[in-house]
Amino acid sequence: MNKRKLAPEVSVQESAQPEGYAAKLAVVAGLVTTFGDILATWAATLALEEAAMTDLQDQANARMQEERLLQMQKQIDELSAQVKQLTKQNAHNR
Repeated sequence: MNKRKLAPEVSVQESAQPEGYAAKLAVVAGLVTTFGDILATWAATLALEEAAMTDLQDQANARMQEERLLQMQKQIDELSAQVKQLTKQNAHNR
């Protein structure tokens, strides 16, 4: 009795299936990686936009603060001039 082994043919077919599965899995992994890269790029873009908006807001706040300080300095100068004038008037009235 000659027994033929059918196992080599089956093993060839079975080994082809895992390679196809591995290739499909590699494609899915590539897609997931690409999607992750897209999300990371989007997050970085949002972070840059937020940083730019914060910088603009900080600049606007600094300008407003500078204007307030200039206005306060002007008021201090005017009050100092009035105090000098009143001091001179009091000195002449004595």
